[in-house]
Amino acid sequence: MSIDNTNQSKRKLLIDFEQYADNDPDFKRELVTLMAENLEELRDALNLSVSGHDPLLFSKSYHKMKTTLVMLEDEEFDSVIQQLKNGLYDTHTVSEFQRIVAEIISSLATENNS
Repeated sequence: MSIDNTNQSKRKLLIDFEQYADNDPDFKRELVTLMAENLEELRDALNLSVSGHDPLLFSKSYHKMKTTLVMLEDEEFDSVIQQLKNGLYDTHTVSEFQRIVAEIISSLATENNS
């Protein structure tokens, strides 16, 4: 997967990729790509949950990619996700989630190109 969000706002990432990748650039690239894919899948699950197709899909998807979310250590994002897990699908919360995901994916794309 190629991540390209060059015109998107960035979000500060608190991840020490070198620690996780043990200074292996190929593994780092794979890790960053996998994290972006996980976030895209979570975003898609939320969209389906909001549209009413499967309200439990977001929670299931969240548990599948919990490791990615823990690695991000993003308190604001964690708070928004918690609200969504509790069924709070109001326009503001969903918009905040979409904004944060886009910013993180953009930052991951930058990280993948560095």
